Amino acid sequence: MPVPLAPQEFERWHRVLAAAAKLQSVILDAFLVGGTAVGIYAPYRTSRDADHLMSDLPRHCTEVLARLEALAGWSTEIVRGQHTILGRMDGIEITLMDDGRVIPIHHVWIT
Repeated sequence: MPVPLAPQEFERWHRVLAAAAKLQSVILDAFLVGGTAVGIYAPYRTSRDADHLMSDLPRHCTEVLARLEALAGWSTEIVRGQHTILGRMDGIEITLMDDGRVIPIHHVWIT
């Protein structure tokens, strides 16, 4: 049976989810992946950041970056080419990556 989150962990988890939702409210093609996505389905798992993938980010990077920078609470930290944007939303680390740079799990063969 999962152990309930301590109050400070619950507050942090709420802030991570709120930051992810805020990003997705303006970047509609972004989808949550990684530990935060798992944590939504596994209540004993939390994350301290929010990773997102987006199809065709290189083609839309300038527009996406402009939308993010117009949001209150967003600060850009690093832009790697047009494939990755790293920043903070309301103090929470956020990564937005081109989904073409990630190998889908169904393409990975384990031998």
